[in-house]
Parts: sequence; structure tokens; C-alpha cells
Amino acid sequence: MLQHTLTSVLMIAPTSSYSYPACEKKIRSMQCNSCGHIKIFEVGCGIRLCPDCSHKIARRNAKKYMPYVKTFKKPALLTLTTIRQKRLNFKEIRRQFSMFRKYYTKMITAAGLYCFETKQKEDGWHTHIHAIVDSAFYFQNAISEEWKKATGGESYIVDIRRVKTLSALRYMLKYLSKSTELLNQNGAEEYLKASKNQRMIQTFGKKYGFLCAKPEPLECEKCHAVDWNFFVDTNFCECDIQYVET
Repeated sequence: MLQHTLTSVLMIAPTSSYSYPACEKKIRSMQCNSCGHIKIFEVGCGIRLCPDCSHKIARRNAKKYMPYVKTFKKPALLTLTTIRQKRLNFKEIRRQFSMFRKYYTKMITAAGLYCFETKQKEDGWHTHIHAIVDSAFYFQNAISEEWKKATGGESYIVDIRRVKTLSALRYMLKYLSKSTELLNQNGAEEYLKASKNQRMIQTFGKKYGFLCAKPEPLECEKCHAVDWNFFVDTNFCECDIQYVET
């Protein structure tokens, strides 16, 4: 179900007005330290804006965080808007969100997961915080007032609605896989600079630190060992490409 939902979301994910170039894949290898079997694979750039790598990152985050969201008893979808920024600053928006959670003491949140969605427009950067929260229902007017306090009176437009767990999963998959809308190469460079060393998806609440799903260790298909040497110097030929694992 998760894989099917993620695949369908990735297929309909919107594209940016500026297309960031896809990276050139590199062929690498690793060797099983137990039996000596060599596995050939591709590696990408890992940049969030790369069309190919961003989809892999979305899949990886989905597998990591979806078991966490499935534990939510009373999920709700929360959206907080921010004012236009002439210069993109995720640190400031994160600080405001942290203040919001401190101000709004009535928002007893058992668990939460949030991510950023940002678009570059002619008049600047438009960023939203999307969060799936596990909490009792609360009034939208009260949330608006507290968000206004946290942003120093700058932002107050919010939306919160009760959703079913499956709907919450689909919403988060959509936000994780959505392409960042950019105008030009300068916008791409600014986004990469602003997002460097920044977590674009984060858990919070009483369950902060919940052990999310970790990737399964890669087994050797020959001996089923999981001990690999990643520094193997191997000469490749064109016929090897058909055996590459992506």
C-alpha cells in the first residue's frame, strides 16, 4: 500500500518552472568482506533539487517516517503560512515554529511531523509549514492568534483539519515528493545555500526522538553477509552497466 501510494504521488508531483539539471550517475562498487563478491551500483549527487535524487530522497523519508505517522491516534493536518521573504531563511521560520509550539500550551501534541514547502515567485519566497499532528482538536482562531504572536504579528493565516491516518500519510507523501518551484539558477543556488545543514523534515512533540524505521542492512546475495568494503577499485566496461543496481 505504501509503495503504491508513493509511486502514484511521485508520478503526479508538480515540476518546477525552472528545471534543475539531473546529475550524471557514477558507477561504483563494493565488495563483500565475507565471500569476496563484488556488487556494482550507481550513485547520484544526492542534491534535493536533482530530479532523480529528490525522488529517491522522498522514498527514503517515506519509509523512515511513515511507521511513525501510523502510530498517531488522532491525526490532524496543520498548515502555517509565512510572509514573503526576499531572502530565503529556513532558520528563521523554524525558530518561529518552535516559538509557536511554546506559546500554544493548549496544543497538547503527542506526536508531530512537519516539513517545509517553498516556492520562488517574482516577489520573493513563499514558504509553508505542513505538519501532521497527533492531538485533540483545537480552535483554528486560537492557533491563528498564537502563530501571529510567534511571528511578531507578521503571519496569521493557518489551516487545521481532522484527517484519517491514511489521508495523513498521503498528504505527507505529497509534501515530501513535491518539487520546489524555482524561477532560475540563482534561485536554485539560494535554495541550496539556505537548506544546507537544515532538516527539511522533523519530528516533534512528546514522542520526539521516536525511533523511526531504519533501512535494512544490505545482504550479499551470495553468502547473506552484511559486511561490505566500499573502497573497491574496479575497472568497468560497458557490458557491466546492464548489471548496475539503482
